[in-house]
Amino acid sequence: MSLTTYSELVTAVQTWLHRSDVAGAAADFITLAEAKFNRKLRLSAMETRATSDLLAGEEYIAIPDRFLEMRNLQLDTTPITSLEYMTPEIMDKRYGGVQGKPLFYAVIADQIQIAPVPASDYVIEMVYYRAFDPLSTVTNWLFDNHPDAYLYGAMMEAAPYMKDDKAIARWAAFYNPIMDDLMKENDRLRWSGSAMAMRAF
Repeated sequence: MSLTTYSELVTAVQTWLHRSDVAGAAADFITLAEAKFNRKLRLSAMETRATSDLLAGEEYIAIPDRFLEMRNLQLDTTPITSLEYMTPEIMDKRYGGVQGKPLFYAVIADQIQIAPVPASDYVIEMVYYRAFDPLSTVTNWLFDNHPDAYLYGAMMEAAPYMKDDKAIARWAAFYNPIMDDLMKENDRLRWSGSAMAMRAF
């Protein structure tokens, strides 16, 4: 059995369920598994960098497509100006109507609020976690590198549909270690390098 395309995954789900009449439902199982991936995983492979112009007087900028979580937001000044997160309520109390060099941001619905409101133009750079593209439209990093996560995730989602409560635990025994391994592997990659050394003061 090959697992290199979306259609092959749908076929695999049907085969593993021993059901040939769930093609439409199999697509739903995959979609539900993808929703869990995007809620649970925060991997380097999901990080995306974007830059845009931040114009004077522009207090709000649009959140990018498939945005999950901010990793870093900065002004490309010399030196770099990193923006710190602040809750919208505190931001409005402290900086409502104030113009100057931006220092803080908040995420509100589908926008990012900047404070103080920029008094001049800047280039703003964002690194954020982006949801994986749906496998039904294009292949993605997770499926290319870890098709077992997709298969076992879809099988977990199939269990309630099949009214098989025992199957949830059975497939979770395969699925959960993969999720844990992905996060551990990501941590190793992120923090690998020279060993930490104590510094004398």
